[in-house]
Amino acid sequence: MQENENVYEPDFEDEEFKDEDFAVIDALIEQIRAVPASESVSVLDTRRAEQMKYAYATIKRILSETKSIAKVTCGQNEFNPSVGFVKVEGISLEITDVEGFSTVAEFADVTEIIPLAKNRVRMEFTFRRLLKTIG
Repeated sequence: MQENENVYEPDFEDEEFKDEDFAVIDALIEQIRAVPASESVSVLDTRRAEQMKYAYATIKRILSETKSIAKVTCGQNEFNPSVGFVKVEGISLEITDVEGFSTVAEFADVTEIIPLAKNRVRMEFTFRRLLKTIG
């Protein structure tokens, strides 16, 4: 072992190690090697999540003010976790706050209004890019 005032350098030449001493680190190294170079990590885009949250609250408020008979839900696409939605389904959808509705439609990537059977209607706002890829 060499000693210096500021540096400690262990001398492993005199140490006797067994293969199992390194099993955990070797397994980690192999796991890292197995990850494709193009694989990356995704994190929540808080700005997009806040826009979706605003959309949900605004649509819910607008429909409650007009006493619309509708159910408002929001969620994440089961096949693509980077896509979220705010969905409205009901019999009566009355929108009187055009400015609030327009803001929600601007935040959403896709706004759809679909007629359904039994005099029902569905309105869906799709939010893409809820996740940011890093790496």
